[in-house]
Amino acid sequence: MVCAQCGSPISTAEELCTERVDTFARAVYAYELDVLDEEAWCYSATNPSDTRFDVARFRLPADAARACRLRFEGVPTAEHSWFPPFLWSMACCERCRSHLGWAFHREGASTPEFVGLILTHL
Repeated sequence: MVCAQCGSPISTAEELCTERVDTFARAVYAYELDVLDEEAWCYSATNPSDTRFDVARFRLPADAARACRLRFEGVPTAEHSWFPPFLWSMACCERCRSHLGWAFHREGASTPEFVGLILTHL
């Protein structure tokens, strides 16, 4: 997957999370979709401003050099998290700073556990 704005590499098929996870049911609808030749659970999620985003979840690579493809901005918050009990912060392309989705953190963790990337921004 690459950034739709600048073409910078963002994620790989190996990092795609295919399993279904619990969500904030009032704001999220889960559905299966073929992503990178894999059947994966994706999420149609609506924010408090009634803007809808279709997101897929991706693990972050363990390799620090590859992990820097995304930039995480803001203090993680639990407010309106689509994947409770995870806190979220913004995830942007490291190269062009386009908004690509959200990083989801466990309480007290210094790094995100996964990212929810907007399919139409990739």
